Amino acid sequence: MAGDRWQDQKTKIDSIVDLPVLLGEEITIGNGINLETQGHFLAYGISDFVPTLSSYVPWGARTEGDIVLNEVGNYPNQGFGYIAHPYKFGTGKVDAEPWRRWDLLEKYPNTIKGFEILHNTHDAPIPALNLWDRLLEQGKKFFAIGNSDAHRSERLGTIPEPGEAFTYTLGFPDETQILNALRAGNSIASNGPFITVTIEKNAEDKGPSEEVKANVGSNLTLNIEWVSNSDYGELEKVEIFDKEGHHKTLTKNDFVFDSGTQTWKAFYNNYTVKGDGYIRLRGKTTLGKVAYTNPIFVSTKGASLDKKYPTPSGGDFVTLDPFNNSTPDVDGNTVIWRTVYESGGNGDIYVKNLSTGVEEPITFDLYNQASPSVSRNSQGQAIIVWADTRNGNWDKV
Repeated sequence: MAGDRWQDQKTKIDSIVDLPVLLGEEITIGNGINLETQGHFLAYGISDFVPTLSSYVPWGARTEGDIVLNEVGNYPNQGFGYIAHPYKFGTGKVDAEPWRRWDLLEKYPNTIKGFEILHNTHDAPIPALNLWDRLLEQGKKFFAIGNSDAHRSERLGTIPEPGEAFTYTLGFPDETQILNALRAGNSIASNGPFITVTIEKNAEDKGPSEEVKANVGSNLTLNIEWVSNSDYGELEKVEIFDKEGHHKTLTKNDFVFDSGTQTWKAFYNNYTVKGDGYIRLRGKTTLGKVAYTNPIFVSTKGASLDKKYPTPSGGDFVTLDPFNNSTPDVDGNTVIWRTVYESGGNGDIYVKNLSTGVEEPITFDLYNQASPSVSRNSQGQAIIVWADTRNGNWDKV
């Protein structure tokens, strides 16, 4: 879409459907040099089209990530957004462009509000869930959304295709409230059912993205509400997660049906506060549909949720991603290492250019990679090798 068409979209959509309409854009970012893709960003709160191709390169280049995020964040109403399909979902071509600029999370925390945990018809990938929890463990307010990635105008309407992901926003359904809910993380990611949770503290309910102040050792009561239908399936279970991992699984027997509101409700009053942290929920139906709440943050007396990464003695971190990083090697301004996204899982090889600050995966597949090494040839080009199991045995690549 060209910029001169972008401004016409809201008027046209308003004439078709009687719904609040938010102008936004899925922006493909690159390196500013060629058409290489380094990620997709879902921008909201913007008032003009953000070019996806750089005007500085006559043969065509995707706009560099810093330029895109600066432009989005500098709009008068403070544009913001979410990383689209951060990891590979499924096997389709559209699903195969993961986010590679993880270094931008630390540089633009007010612009990057979170990422897409549910994409199209796929549940959340394990690496995405692990990253989400690790960021929340570090005290970051990082949120999740669902998105159908429809890319088709005939899909306008109130009901998404069965099984496709979307986002429930909490609050009044007008454009300002929806935008504020997305910005604050006051929302639910789902591919069908609805779930939410509140915690009452000092006669005030706190919900997803909000903060509860409590004393260590005190008990919190989680008020959980669930709604589904025959298309999505009946309630199978609701899992509670916190800073220490999986806390509790509730089943349908733990819920009571409220015929007045047509809502299943549960009151879980056995949650003991152990310190600063968060609480998030995942609900699942008998047909495999899921919904994720954004976290409620727990703050204990005298503590702050606005934590910073510690600075190591003698220098800065090479990478701020929250995974299991090991076996680094360095040559000049090139640093490489192995990253494992989950305990016992396969490894991928990452590289960072210390001159440009760009960090990206060299491998990103289902096989196991390890033992990376880097050196330079006679032209000064970095040559990287590693061990790889794609052929069934450990081979050098």
